[in-house]
Amino acid sequence: MQKDTHQQRCPLCTNPAEYRLVHHKKAKHFYCTNCGQFQISPAAEKLLEKGPSHWKMNLPKLARDHPYGHTLVIALAEENDPVPLLHKYVKNSELSE
Repeated sequence: MQKDTHQQRCPLCTNPAEYRLVHHKKAKHFYCTNCGQFQISPAAEKLLEKGPSHWKMNLPKLARDHPYGHTLVIALAEENDPVPLLHKYVKNSELSE
């Protein structure tokens, strides 16, 4: 298990942030002073970067306003889904390391 933190701009708000690789290096768990903490898959991060700015508008607030004991997880939708990005709250006890 890799616990090393890395520096990167937050993919939601572009402020300086830290992340660590989780879920067998298939996702990043971000710690941002503006957005709080959330997880995002690299594919979702790339799509968000190239997508329209309105995709990012609500995500920082959703990350900050998570229910107690939960973290916002952002990932790509299934291929046939009309919405390309999915986000949901996941119990912290169910997050992969």
